[in-house]
Amino acid sequence: MTHDINRRLSYKRLYSMAPFYLILVFSFSFAAAGCSTVTHVKWEDKSYQSIAGANNGGVLETTPREMSAEQRKSVNPIYLSPFLIKKMDETHPLSPKEEALEGREEYYLGYHDILTITVFGRQDPVKGTTDITRDAEIRDDGMISYPLIGDLMAAGLTIPDLQQNIIEKLKEYITNPKIDIQVKEYGSRDVSILGEVNKPRVIYLRGKTTLLEAVAKADGLTDKANLKGVYIIRRDRIIPIDLHTLITEGDLKYNLDLKRKDIVYIPNIQDQRVYVIGEVKSPGVIPFAGKLLTVAEVIGSAGDFKVSAKKSNIKIIRGGLEKPTIITVDFNRIIEGNISENIELHSEDIVFVPASLVGEWNKILEQITPSLQTILFGLTVENLAR
Repeated sequence: MTHDINRRLSYKRLYSMAPFYLILVFSFSFAAAGCSTVTHVKWEDKSYQSIAGANNGGVLETTPREMSAEQRKSVNPIYLSPFLIKKMDETHPLSPKEEALEGREEYYLGYHDILTITVFGRQDPVKGTTDITRDAEIRDDGMISYPLIGDLMAAGLTIPDLQQNIIEKLKEYITNPKIDIQVKEYGSRDVSILGEVNKPRVIYLRGKTTLLEAVAKADGLTDKANLKGVYIIRRDRIIPIDLHTLITEGDLKYNLDLKRKDIVYIPNIQDQRVYVIGEVKSPGVIPFAGKLLTVAEVIGSAGDFKVSAKKSNIKIIRGGLEKPTIITVDFNRIIEGNISENIELHSEDIVFVPASLVGEWNKILEQITPSLQTILFGLTVENLAR
């Protein structure tokens, strides 16, 4: 029960897990329903028109030849959205007990919570009052100790549940007992908020607490905060958050309710990077703060292509996974000297080198998601360990 109810994440444990997650290969199977529909787009300077008609939820596809020079080099970082949360939940389901603890609004008592329990209408031999008030800490075995009733299970119960259990025990000694229980200190429902906040700290949750409320409790963001690169570590999952869109546009889907043992990490704005996955010899993260980075440079940094790489069908995924722009690059043209194909990359671009021709967005998503989740988890663990 201790393991199920109170899964504690220490930074040391996270760091020790990093090598495992960096080599772990996830297997995902996404249903076609619920995924974005592909919309083909022709670029006209700074605007575009959909060949397939208006589709606000669609994927935009283009090539360097269809992009203007300004579009090829402009830097407008757009980061990964929480689109993967639903898919992560499907592949990492909570146990029934964890669902009970995390999925409801009521507060479930946890280990090392300190309770103030008052029994009304009894004479206290020390204070001489008619009420007896005692503090009780929930121990590692989930139990509390209280006069007359001895040890009683408390962890995993709501306050009304525990209240009723104590009343039933007290009925053996008191007629119609009345009691009150308050949580004096929250020792188990903690969230860590780290990185570019003014006061990195551990926050103890009381009731529902959103991401923005946690940021406020950490005295707000520093001027170096990368609002588009925020992560939440939840159990063994990474949830990317676009805090910029939440703050500037009021998009509340990013203002998630935090859960016990969440770790919120807000990186520095200077941490710019692209992700390279697929048929390259060294897939992973390529940092490039303060300099320009092209497709050819990224492939070189990733150790060059594997023999199995389909060089003519490289996909640059830009703007996150919810409504991305997909740029198809023919690397053979770069080899032939066509520099227009060697486009400048943006921070948070995903460079995907497939093993065969791939065009349908659902198929691309199936192939990139396992590697991307592994990279993101390892990257966040590395940042926390600094």
